Amino acid sequence: MHNYNDYNYGQPKRQNNTVMILLIVLISLVLIVAVMGIVYMVKNPVVTPPVQGDTTPAVTDGNTDEPADTTNPVTTEPPVTEPVPDERGITFVGEKMESKLIHTGDLVLVNKDYAYDFEVNAKKDGGIGDLYSFWKPWPKYSYKLTGTKVKMPTRTAELMSVMFDAFLDETGENDYLITSGYRDYQLQQETLDEMIVDYGSESAALRYCALPGHSEHHTGLAFDCYVFTDENKTYKLGEEKMPELYNWIYDNCARFGFIHRYQAGKESITGFAAESWHFRYVGIPHAELIEEKNFCYEEYVNFLRDYSYENYLVYEASNGKTYGIYFAEVEPETVVIEEVRDENGNIITPASVSEQLPDIASIPVPTGNVPYEISGNNVDGFIITISLD
Repeated sequence: MHNYNDYNYGQPKRQNNTVMILLIVLISLVLIVAVMGIVYMVKNPVVTPPVQGDTTPAVTDGNTDEPADTTNPVTTEPPVTEPVPDERGITFVGEKMESKLIHTGDLVLVNKDYAYDFEVNAKKDGGIGDLYSFWKPWPKYSYKLTGTKVKMPTRTAELMSVMFDAFLDETGENDYLITSGYRDYQLQQETLDEMIVDYGSESAALRYCALPGHSEHHTGLAFDCYVFTDENKTYKLGEEKMPELYNWIYDNCARFGFIHRYQAGKESITGFAAESWHFRYVGIPHAELIEEKNFCYEEYVNFLRDYSYENYLVYEASNGKTYGIYFAEVEPETVVIEEVRDENGNIITPASVSEQLPDIASIPVPTGNVPYEISGNNVDGFIITISLD
């Protein structure tokens, strides 16, 4: 007879139970680790930096107090725009200029509203000498002087002398008489005082003579002219008894860059009575344009405001050269000055707001080998003259 205990039938059953328990424990551990990983990822999301060209925003944790990660951000440089040549092949670029230079140059407007700036022009004024010393060695005696006290910058004297040389060559005469040229502030005051005596009152004198500081004679570009013949006859230019020959200066001054400054019929614009004897240099082609359009100089300055470097005026002068002309305004800045109070709170200087020119302005000018001249208009900007030949 067999004994059941000899076979130990219960041992395999116990082994199976142990395996099942181990499997359950292992699965539980896996589930716990997985759940913990999910919780960790929820609390600590992965932040992906943007990839170049990718416009999808980076993932954030929803906390708006913290900026998103900007590791290796994409930076896009603005495209560089090259100046484009115009239809004539001219390229314009901005040139830095001191704004105060609007008070300098051949095209400054000086009148009752706009004074001459002696300070800015001090260096030019220092080069002024007496016209007699210039006239004596000049190759031709094509005009006459009232004496040795008339002053003028050398450059103006040369330009004026070339014009009168042409008169001598064409007519054989040299009867134009220069009575006045450059005047400083003091000489202008003396001139005004003399005219007050001559005309009987200051108001009458001011119809023909500017206040000190407001005279075109300060520029060194103007002169007064009469006629004095070899027969010792003196004529005021334009008067009826003057021989027709001497109207030459009105008909020809523009081709030499000079204008008859104060014409009849323009008194309400210039602020002065007509002066048949007063001429002023502005250069070619401006003088011819002014004559052609029958402008006084105030009208011409305003006329040029319609032309910029993008649509400059093209003009062919009598010398056969072609010019481009345009205006560049200097934009004023708004300046706010705060009020000043004393220790008791009383206002010493009230607050104010004013417009003034910046120290430096960017002015469009042609590049390369394109010749040009630039002059201030003494008001609010620059007039640029290009040689297009």
